[in-house]
Amino acid sequence: HPAHFLVYMACLIKSRPDDKRSSFLKSLLQPESLKLDWLLLALTHNAPQKENLMDASGNPRPHSHLFTWGNGELITLLIELPADFATKENVSDICKTYGFWTGYLYLCKEMDRRREAFNVILYLDDVSLLDRNSGLMPETMEEWRFILSRVHTFYTALPHQGELKGNTVCNGNT
Repeated sequence: HPAHFLVYMACLIKSRPDDKRSSFLKSLLQPESLKLDWLLLALTHNAPQKENLMDASGNPRPHSHLFTWGNGELITLLIELPADFATKENVSDICKTYGFWTGYLYLCKEMDRRREAFNVILYLDDVSLLDRNSGLMPETMEEWRFILSRVHTFYTALPHQGELKGNTVCNGNT
């Protein structure tokens, strides 16, 4: 049964010292294709409902990166294993398909897809994800312009309760 397998594997990996977990996991994933199989298994068991993670167009729902994934630690270990670019692209596509946004952002950074990462962060509606420690802080004027342009696009697409008129004052006086 897949759920029992995932629990067993998570326990087996946790039994190793922190600094040995990645190399131990990598040794278990031979051939490399097992990595994608395990990732798919981990993403589909004990996971949040897809409709809570993304809209009908596949865009992230606000704050959906904060959901708890039952196999989150194993998923993160699998995503952060060293891999060639093609494997990273496959893993990235899988993370996006299943709405594992923290992994998707990590891989966007790894593959230098900063604009895509910024776009996802805007959908997630969490400015704390723009962070120097994660490597996803805008670094150029062009990146800031892109973010501001996307924010403007998001704002203008929102339904507004009422339009402000040129002679309206914030305290209600005209």
